[in-house]
Amino acid sequence: MFLRLIRQGIRNQRNRIAVGVFCVFIGVTVVSSLINLYYDISYKMHEELKSHGANFFVGSKTYSVSPTLDQSVLDLLIKTITREKIVAISPFLYGIARLDLGNAVLVGVDFPEFKKLERHWPIVGQWVSMSFDDRHCVVGRTLANTMHLKVGDSLTVYSQDLNTHAPLTIKGIIETGESADEQVFVNLPLAQRILGLEGKVHHAMLRVEVTGTEAEHLARFLEKTIPFIKADALKRVSYSEGKILESMTGLMTLMVSTIVVLMTLVLMTTLTAMTAFRRKEIALMKALGAKNRSILSYFTVEIILIVLVGTILGIPAGFILAQIFGKTIFLSFVSFRLIVIPFTLAIMSGTAVLAAIIPIRRAYRLDTALVLKEE
Repeated sequence: MFLRLIRQGIRNQRNRIAVGVFCVFIGVTVVSSLINLYYDISYKMHEELKSHGANFFVGSKTYSVSPTLDQSVLDLLIKTITREKIVAISPFLYGIARLDLGNAVLVGVDFPEFKKLERHWPIVGQWVSMSFDDRHCVVGRTLANTMHLKVGDSLTVYSQDLNTHAPLTIKGIIETGESADEQVFVNLPLAQRILGLEGKVHHAMLRVEVTGTEAEHLARFLEKTIPFIKADALKRVSYSEGKILESMTGLMTLMVSTIVVLMTLVLMTTLTAMTAFRRKEIALMKALGAKNRSILSYFTVEIILIVLVGTILGIPAGFILAQIFGKTIFLSFVSFRLIVIPFTLAIMSGTAVLAAIIPIRRAYRLDTALVLKEE
């Protein structure tokens, strides 16, 4: 009997139900496209910003007295921050070394981690791939031009007292527009040996999974936990990243909220019209002993069907719309994010509940005798 009433109700109000489905379809299309666009672009932007260098600097708190730190500070940092949050961490050790054709700044780094920090730097040739490789180096473009060096050439690095030296092959030449263009980069153990600073580093640069004010809080936490270091969040990277993502969040929230409000009003109008059309049917059900719970079930099934059909049709359409938005605004196609489905269903369910409150209350308050008397 219940299913029969549902089928009869759908058959008698095909047009109104079609309007309800269309309303949900439009809402789901726009909302799911914006949610998909937000999550996809946020992820891609976050990944892209990772390539713009470190967002943390850690050095000696008493640099003027003791400019270096023990290399073990890296292990302390990893333990304090946790490895999962650290995208990359590289030590840096600087000093003047002698080359075949003059002096140069020698920089000791952990090449695999350093490459992650500075992967946006243009390079001719290749990066040194292993952290224990003491036979290859990377040099800056200015230094290479001055000393007429190219990829594959050999050079020898000497300590200032000439007691220690290391023959190297140039594996890559970088061009950054910064002081790095005048430096020679080698792996940290070799730099420590040439500079006579075994087990020492000047500072560490990190890329940590934090944004905005989280970066400042982490810097203060590190200084409190490891008293002999000075930690600074590089605001140029971390603040910009947080600001962009916050702006996107605010814009998407505003747009989705506006669409949900409009959709709620349209859906409420449609459901109210459906209730008014069925008031005689509802009055008869109540006269025959139907409880409010039965009437609620009756409307709930219809609303679920409307939302379900509109959502099933709207999510694929929303993905297509997200592609259009992504290509038009961000010049990038959008990947489908599974989180869109539960988010959209939750929003649509909440919208349907809000839209149904007034129509259902009217059905509850219907004066059975008055309606049947009119009949």
